[in-house]
Amino acid sequence: MSPIALPMLLAEKNATFWFPPAASTFAAEVDWFYLAILYISIFFFVVVVAALVVFAIKFRRRPGYEGDSKALHNNALEITWTVIPSLVACWIFAQGVNGYMDMMTPPADTIDINVTARKWAWSFQYPNGAISDQLHIPNNQAVLLNMRSEDVLHSFYVPAFRAKTDVVPGRVTTMWFQPILEG
Repeated sequence: MSPIALPMLLAEKNATFWFPPAASTFAAEVDWFYLAILYISIFFFVVVVAALVVFAIKFRRRPGYEGDSKALHNNALEITWTVIPSLVACWIFAQGVNGYMDMMTPPADTIDINVTARKWAWSFQYPNGAISDQLHIPNNQAVLLNMRSEDVLHSFYVPAFRAKTDVVPGRVTTMWFQPILEG
């Protein structure tokens, strides 16, 4: 097994080392995007470090060599190292916007749950009027949380859903997800 295959193996559905179990419809896309950015970063890290080592050896100080006073210039190289990272950054931005829009646009048939955050406690009011301090949601059905804070800034985060939203006092914050695993 190669070290490059390790993160992909660890990102499997029930893995618990690299990612928590994928428990929502968003999780697979978020995990894939995370790993894509990780591999892009590893690739460019290796390229830059390899170039650094090669140039440090090739252009090291040698006795009797004075160097050249003229600055060297290579348009093709400069365009390449500008255009390629720019295209990668644009692709990452486009994928991020696409994923963000998916996570911010709930479907029409959601179960709406009102959430109230207060210091050291959360309360969940279900469509039938029941109120609980624990969130209970059905599997394979979209859930929309309408969240409010009574006092300070709170953060509602479910790592297995790959979903996190800050709950700000004086605002109604919404978040939706569709669970695919029980638990």
